Amino acid sequence: IGYGGKRSDHFLNNFSVMKRYRNKCSIKLTDKENEIFFAGKITELECKIGDTISLLAMPKAEGITTSGLQYPLKKEKLEFGIREGALNKAVSNKVRIEIKKGDLLVFRKV
Repeated sequence: IGYGGKRSDHFLNNFSVMKRYRNKCSIKLTDKENEIFFAGKITELECKIGDTISLLAMPKAEGITTSGLQYPLKKEKLEFGIREGALNKAVSNKVRIEIKKGDLLVFRKV
């Protein structure tokens, strides 16, 4: 399906649709360079060292703990428009993301 393209409103609306149905099915947006998906309570990724991983709360995510990233989080909060976790880098072949509450989009440059 087309999720990017030239319509910014359509692109952003796709995240709303993903959030609405995230508990009913697994939705992952992929293209030649990226994959985008909502993290589960525990998400583990096989990565190459240096892979770019960005975390964006929709709108809030709390109790976020990560490992395998250059800038790890420990029981922290991200909030849209307040604090994001953009452009982090994998420092391990395995990245782990754990969240206690809220919704967190993961952007992984592949």
